[in-house]
Amino acid sequence: MFGKILLDDDDWLVTVELTGRVSVTLKTSGYTQEVSKEEGVHFISVLESAAGLGVSIESGDEDFAEMVRDFTESFLDNGNSTWEAYFQTPPDEVALRYAIH
Repeated sequence: MFGKILLDDDDWLVTVELTGRVSVTLKTSGYTQEVSKEEGVHFISVLESAAGLGVSIESGDEDFAEMVRDFTESFLDNGNSTWEAYFQTPPDEVALRYAIH
């Protein structure tokens, strides 16, 4: 895999490949799922919007880690309220949550 690790903590491993494919692994169970193209585009758009607002999107930065954790938890909620709150909200609005910290 050619790509980047976005988050690697006690609970999660989140990676993005050069193709833009995002994968989420819940370490406690070893469960891995690839993000749909639409969800991946939404997530990348959130990151781009956050960067435009001056939020760090560097691995190792705690605000960035929080963004990735929120995305991961929303993604795994798969159609329920947390998923809807993240994926049905425009990326610019999601990014604002992290800009006002």
